[in-house]
Amino acid sequence: MTVQDLLNSHSPAVMAVMVTAVTLVVLFVYALANEVEEKRKLYIIVLTVLLCFVTNTVYAALGRVPVPNGAPLPEIFRMIRSMKMTQVWALLSILAFASIIKIVSAINFRSRKISAMSFKEGFDALPEGICAYYENGLCMLVNPLMNRLSHKLFGLPLSDGNRFYDLVRKGVTAEKARCIENGDLPIYETGEGTVYAFKRFIHDTPEGKVYEIIATDITNEYGLNRELHEEIRKQQDLNRRLKEFGSMVEEMTVEKEVLEAKTHAHDVMGRLIYSTRRALREGSAEEKKDELLEGWKTILPLLENKKSESDSDTLNDLYEAADTVGMKVTVDGMPDSSREHQRIFLAAAMECLLNAFRHGNSRTMFVTIRKEGQFTEYQFKNDGDKPKGKIQEGGGLTYLRRQVEQSGGDMTVEYEPEFAVKIRLQNQQEDKEHE
Repeated sequence: MTVQDLLNSHSPAVMAVMVTAVTLVVLFVYALANEVEEKRKLYIIVLTVLLCFVTNTVYAALGRVPVPNGAPLPEIFRMIRSMKMTQVWALLSILAFASIIKIVSAINFRSRKISAMSFKEGFDALPEGICAYYENGLCMLVNPLMNRLSHKLFGLPLSDGNRFYDLVRKGVTAEKARCIENGDLPIYETGEGTVYAFKRFIHDTPEGKVYEIIATDITNEYGLNRELHEEIRKQQDLNRRLKEFGSMVEEMTVEKEVLEAKTHAHDVMGRLIYSTRRALREGSAEEKKDELLEGWKTILPLLENKKSESDSDTLNDLYEAADTVGMKVTVDGMPDSSREHQRIFLAAAMECLLNAFRHGNSRTMFVTIRKEGQFTEYQFKNDGDKPKGKIQEGGGLTYLRRQVEQSGGDMTVEYEPEFAVKIRLQNQQEDKEHE
């Protein structure tokens, strides 16, 4: 069957052939245009002209366009009418195959090549908002996300870059949005639970300065940051309570040691009174006179009051503790007025006093306080027996060292040429007990 036979049969296949031919031509030209994007406009023009030509030719070939009486039928129409249908379908198959190849080629081309449209599509698909504009505020590039943010935060379209950046820096928002932080690095919450951070960059180009604003989604980071700050606050509160508890334990330990020292002193006094009464009763007082006098010289300082009206409460506590164990304390200098210094100074003085009384057979403890710039150094010595070797720090000195280091200071224990404890602390404000 030829095309002429098909026309004479008035079959619906006539329209099917025409639609198929036009469709395949459209696909082929469109695929070709996408493969060479720089010439897309030219191919669109070619496509339009070709479609008009193909449509007119097919319609004329099928007898749909009237031919003037007596006018000869164009040769191309005669060729089309004389073609066999197998030849028509073969041509259409070749055109379909070529269209498929060009479409696949166009897809591969777009995936391998970078064009201006590729950049535009890439910017539109970014998870960050981008706005680039000139010095006069004229926007040269705004992706959809930045446009949406402008509407959500300020209720305005992004048409002027300078105005948009001024609004971002000032923190003036629409009803539902919230400014978390303004200034040069502003942070906003859109009202939908998402948080964005804005930052502006300045680029020098041959045409002048170009400003670029980038909005980054920091919702997860902001949530983690809030959780971290909450954990830090809880840890600081816990550290404060532990510090208060440690101070209470330290005070109780000192009180316990002072009580033990008092008990020991009272035991010594009781034995001395008993020995004196017994010597007087037995008539051997003259023989034991030197021994008894030495004992009373040791215990008599307990009956004296060493407190001075001009000394601070911290020094008064130290003097009172020294009186309790029958020792003297001389202090050269004054401790820093901050409560942290006073607490550590009293703890160190009590520990050194009790160690001198228990282990060093000491009668006097010497305390020297010197301020050097932003630091204060405390030194504790005594007139007791000198150590025979390196000092092994026990529970009291170890706990004292921990307290000093927690306050940012350092502590050294010397045993040559004499026993000495040196503590160095940074000066603090009087009202600054907890950071």
